[in-house]
Amino acid sequence: MAWLVAIQILCFYHPDSPSIGANDTQQRYDFLIKGMDDQRQRLRSGIYRASGRFISDNPTLGRLDGPVTIYSAFDFNTDKLRFDRIEPIREGKITTPGAGPRETWSKKTKGGALIRLPDRTISNLDGDMISRSGKLTIADESALKPLDIRAFGLFYWTDMANIPSTTYPLWLQVLERQKPDEVVEERRGIWRVAWNFPEYGTLSLRRILWLDQNSGFSPIRTELRYRSRSMPPDSWPAPKEESETTWIEAAGTWVPKTYRLSTDRGTSNAQSYELSFNWEAVNREVPAKLFSIEDLRLPRGTLVVDTSLGSTIDVGSIGPDRKVINRSVAQPPPSSPRRSWRGWGPRLPYILTAFGIVILGLAARMRLRSKGSRGARS
Repeated sequence: MAWLVAIQILCFYHPDSPSIGANDTQQRYDFLIKGMDDQRQRLRSGIYRASGRFISDNPTLGRLDGPVTIYSAFDFNTDKLRFDRIEPIREGKITTPGAGPRETWSKKTKGGALIRLPDRTISNLDGDMISRSGKLTIADESALKPLDIRAFGLFYWTDMANIPSTTYPLWLQVLERQKPDEVVEERRGIWRVAWNFPEYGTLSLRRILWLDQNSGFSPIRTELRYRSRSMPPDSWPAPKEESETTWIEAAGTWVPKTYRLSTDRGTSNAQSYELSFNWEAVNREVPAKLFSIEDLRLPRGTLVVDTSLGSTIDVGSIGPDRKVINRSVAQPPPSSPRRSWRGWGPRLPYILTAFGIVILGLAARMRLRSKGSRGARS
C-alpha cells in the first residue's frame, strides 16, 4: 500500500504526469501557482531581521549608498504585523547660488516602525510621532512601506512604493487572473513562466517569472524586458529590471534567505536593494508585547496623536515606563481655576505698559470733560 501512495504522490507532483497536462500550458501554470500558494499559506507566523544595502546611482545627482535594516514580526492567523525599517535617503539642503546638482542634497536616514492590528494601526515615523487610529488608509502606511514576506520574489521596483502591490493576496489574484504565454521547464523542477504584452504604451513588455519546484514552488527570479514595437518579435534587449531570491526550509515551509532587486532604465537611476534574512522564529507563537507601543522603546515625551476621526487629536505622550500618559492626566485642563503667573513673566512689562496707557487716556478724557462743564456754567 505504501508504494501505491508513493506512486500517487509522484504522479501529482511530477511535471510530466497527466494530472498537470504535459501539453497544456494553462494546466501546467495552474499546477505551479497552486503549489506556490500552498507553500505560502503554510507560513503563518514568524520573526526575522534583515540587513543589506540600498544603492541609487543617479547620473545627475550622484551616488547614494547606505545600509538597510528591517525587523519584522507577523501573525497571519490573528492579522498582526510589526514592521520596522531604516534606510538611506537624499535630503535636500539649502545651497549657495551656482551650486551643482550633487550639492543640493545630503545623505540622511529615514525609518520608523509600524504595528498593524485588527482594530487599529500604530505608526512611528522617524521617532517624532505615533498615530493611533482605526485602520489607517494605504496612504498613511506608505511612509514606511511594509513588505509582505510572502510576496518576496514576486513584486517589482515600482511596487515597493505602492503598498497594495507588495501584498501576497493581491499578487495571487494577479497571477490567477493572467494567462501565461509560455510555461517551460528549463531544468529539473525549475520553471520559466512568461507573459508578453505587445502594446505596453509605446513599447512591448515581456515579464518572466522563474519558480523552483524543489524549494516549495518559490519564486527565484524575475525579469522585465522592454523593446520597441519595430523590433523583431523574438528580439528582446537585456532586462531593465530583475530580482533574485534564495530560500531555506524551516518549520514545514520555505522562507526567504537572500533577496536582490535591481533596476537600470538607462537614462535615470540605476538602483538596487539587497537583503539577507536572519530568522528568529518560524510558525511559532509570536509574543504579544512585540505588537505593543511599549516595545517600540520610544523616548520619553514622544507625542501621541489619534487620527481615527479624520483630524489630529493630541492624546498624550510617552511616559517614563514607555506607556502612553493621556493628556487629561498629564496636565490639568485649560478651565482649571488654579492659574500660575510664572508663564506671564516675559509678557508682564508689555501688559503693564498697555494698562498704564489706558489709565492715562481715561484720566485725560475725564479732565477734558471737567473743563468743558465749567466753561458751560460760566
